[in-house]
Amino acid sequence: MPFSTQALLITYTNKAKRHTCKGQKVRMEEFVESAIEVQAQVGRIDNLDAITREFEQRLTIKSNWGYKLAAEQLSEAIKTVEKH
Repeated sequence: MPFSTQALLITYTNKAKRHTCKGQKVRMEEFVESAIEVQAQVGRIDNLDAITREFEQRLTIKSNWGYKLAAEQLSEAIKTVEKH
């Protein structure tokens, strides 16, 4: 996993920890904030558009997301995108 996507996952996990169980909209807002922060700090995130789409699809299957499960879904989305 490239450094930029590792930074995205860590930043997102830390941001998501602030709220125990939130819906898809809040989790996506946290993701976007995390992506912006990481890009400002380390530069371009490879395959960000594809990761965003994959993560968003994964979040639609459930209404509320705990931070650990949401972070796990982001990790899986990154792995899926990197395989292709």
